[in-house]
Amino acid sequence: MILYVAATICLSHAALGQSGRRPNRGAPPSAPPVPAAPATDARAAKPAAPISSVIVAAEIAIDADRFSSNYDDEAVAICMERLKQRRVLEVVKGGKMTRKAAEDRAKLETGAYVLWLQVKMQMKNVWGELTIPYIDYFVFMPRTAKVLTEGRVDPNKRAVMIGSVPVPPAPRRPPPAIIQLKDGAREVADRVRGKL
Repeated sequence: MILYVAATICLSHAALGQSGRRPNRGAPPSAPPVPAAPATDARAAKPAAPISSVIVAAEIAIDADRFSSNYDDEAVAICMERLKQRRVLEVVKGGKMTRKAAEDRAKLETGAYVLWLQVKMQMKNVWGELTIPYIDYFVFMPRTAKVLTEGRVDPNKRAVMIGSVPVPPAPRRPPPAIIQLKDGAREVADRVRGKL
């Protein structure tokens, strides 16, 4: 009997002293921790404005010390006129602009593309006759100024349509620069219109 009592006392002390902790039966169980919501960028959460217009700008690139013309304004006007024929977006005049200025303008816009043309011009002869070997174009997206579409137009190599088949034109003397400019600006508008 003495052994039984001694064994019971030893076992009860061992059970209480085993972890040094006693269960608290009065406290409610703790809730699992709730993960914090990820931080969001306020600009990313803001919905992008719908694209409603295209701003048309141009620059003349020529290897000449002194050159003054309104060819860039003419290119903008012709391109705008062609874009308005099948209007999808409002067409806005941007005027004379460098590429950097066009990209900066696009970054400021929220609902407008910027279409920028660079008209490459060369002197044909010592009498100052001009030719346009090509026109480069870029469409910059609003806010980021990333390039949506780009290309190069050669106003002297436009294909002639016979029925539904394009045929290269016969070799001929290039037309005056103003005609090249108008043809090239219209072709830029035709190409870009399907991308906007």
